[in-house]
Amino acid sequence: SAAKQIQENKYAAIKYNVEKERKKRQAAELQNEREKRYKILFIAAFLIAFLLGAFLLHRKTQQRKKAIIHATQKTEARISKRIHDDLANDISGVMSLVANTLNTSTTIKDDLLNFLNDIYLRARDISIVYAGIDVNDFPKALKNLIAQHHQEGVTILTAPYSTINWDALAEYKKKAIYKSLQELLVNTKKHSKAKLVTIAFHGKGKKNEIVYSDDGVGFDPDEIVMGGLRNVETRINDIGGSFSFESKQGQGFKATLYF
Repeated sequence: SAAKQIQENKYAAIKYNVEKERKKRQAAELQNEREKRYKILFIAAFLIAFLLGAFLLHRKTQQRKKAIIHATQKTEARISKRIHDDLANDISGVMSLVANTLNTSTTIKDDLLNFLNDIYLRARDISIVYAGIDVNDFPKALKNLIAQHHQEGVTILTAPYSTINWDALAEYKKKAIYKSLQELLVNTKKHSKAKLVTIAFHGKGKKNEIVYSDDGVGFDPDEIVMGGLRNVETRINDIGGSFSFESKQGQGFKATLYF
């Protein structure tokens, strides 16, 4: 009948509209999912690009810093050679000349020779401080360094070198550590009047420390020019480590090198 047909047509229209609305919702949900995925991919790509850029910048900075340290170490070795070959040898020659040919009183000659000898020793010390270092066997290099600074009346005690994995350390870092210990030993020799020096090595995974101390006269940090200690701080900072020290007048000296 006509009424039945009309009813069926209405039902079909409603069904069609419902289906159309359902597909519309599905399409909208699909579009939303697609947009979410695009956003996630964009954010992920941005983060990867940012991290990669930061890594490359850090690597380039480290390479530049390493190149500067290498250049500095080569310059120091060249200065050492010039001082030794030219200045120290020339002073030694003058001392021989004075001793053999100078016609003057024994007292004046002795004073002059002592003065020249003092200059020679200082020139030699400067040469040693800036000399190149063979760090292939680093514990042996450290033992030799400490042996060079043994002097009568002073005891130097060291903890085992092997607690630190030296093989895992870059060559330029070993040289910086060597020079820093050398600077501390020279300072002790010249200024501290110490009778006992201790050097302790502590390996702590990727972090290591060296604790250097003496029982000398100490000093007030606010009242002296700390050229040598500034040099140590610069060297250790340059290899990504840190340096700290403490001292008081009459109470010795203690320094810690972290790297």
